[in-house]
Amino acid sequence: LTKIGCPILLTVHGEGIMEVAPMLVAVAEDVFIAGLSCAANRDGLDQVLPVLDRSGVKEVHVMELPTILDSFESGGEFHVDMVISPVDDRKVLVWPQNLPYETYKWLRERRFEIIEIAAEDQGYCPANLVLLEPGKVIMAKGAVETVRRVERAGVEVIAIDTDGIQLGGVNGISCITGQ
Repeated sequence: LTKIGCPILLTVHGEGIMEVAPMLVAVAEDVFIAGLSCAANRDGLDQVLPVLDRSGVKEVHVMELPTILDSFESGGEFHVDMVISPVDDRKVLVWPQNLPYETYKWLRERRFEIIEIAAEDQGYCPANLVLLEPGKVIMAKGAVETVRRVERAGVEVIAIDTDGIQLGGVNGISCITGQ
């Protein structure tokens, strides 16, 4: 990566676990939500926080995600970007079933507009979207009601067919773009 000009800012080591892209979601220019789960533990997050600080991040809210057992039948989640994603300035799309109450309160205290994912749409992973710019996102077109809710909140949605990526399991647009 360094040969193509991509610097390595940090390597998480020791007992640390941190899948950075799906576990740190920027909900404002200098504000992130981090998650703890099987994809990121406290040791891994503690190693990443100084890099975020040096990059100008002012606040990191940490939420604990509900556990997924060996089967996905009981629900749960291990990536933040399956539960919450920004769609515009101070507007977030959330999957309420896996949004911890403390995170909900944190969002409300900071006056974020919260758009709920419709229960029938969660299979399309609508929070796992790509934010092109504030107020413009790429989302799964199969999440019909959720797309309508996001558009009603004043956000432009480019809806694409994601049926093919769902064949590989529980995946979303953010996952396949390698953010």
